[in-house]
Amino acid sequence: MPTSCQPAWIKNLVWAVWFLAQAILSPTICAADALDGLMQGMRNEGGVADADAAQRAIQARLAKDSSVLGNAIAESYLGQVKASVIDPDRHGGWPCRSSLVYNSSTRRTLTLALNARFKHRPDAFLAYALICPALYAKDDAMLNTALNYLRKNDPFLHQLAQSNMGKFWLPFITNTQKKQAPATAPAKDDPLSLLAR
Repeated sequence: MPTSCQPAWIKNLVWAVWFLAQAILSPTICAADALDGLMQGMRNEGGVADADAAQRAIQARLAKDSSVLGNAIAESYLGQVKASVIDPDRHGGWPCRSSLVYNSSTRRTLTLALNARFKHRPDAFLAYALICPALYAKDDAMLNTALNYLRKNDPFLHQLAQSNMGKFWLPFITNTQKKQAPATAPAKDDPLSLLAR
């Protein structure tokens, strides 16, 4: 890894070599999988010989891709939450304003990935990062688990969470949920209601 006393071109070269090595060695980028073989069979034979085997290969690949996506979303969110702790003046909104938690479609994937990590190896920072997803989901059990873990294991993050929940997270999330709530039925005199008929 580059150090601060090296010239910029050396740092850039070291980072480029490191990135290239990661790309070359990454099995998800370079390795052929079972779907590649099935694709070749489609080209050569015009079909799949074993439909059950093809289905298993497809399901395995989709499960792997889903896991990779969940981990990528979790890593991105964890970076955002770390930034909020380190520099709250410029990055303090990340835990509740990140599109990864704000958007309900990615929030579920994020929450599943964070919960899986926390259950596998409980950690104070993971507990802290679970708070806003729990608030959005109105999941009291997850929220209590996270806060109790912080209270017992990390007084700094517990106090920070308590402060942020009251001052910023809860008001923002409550307001967001009001905006995202389904609209009520249009009034009878509303001209747009004619479109719904």
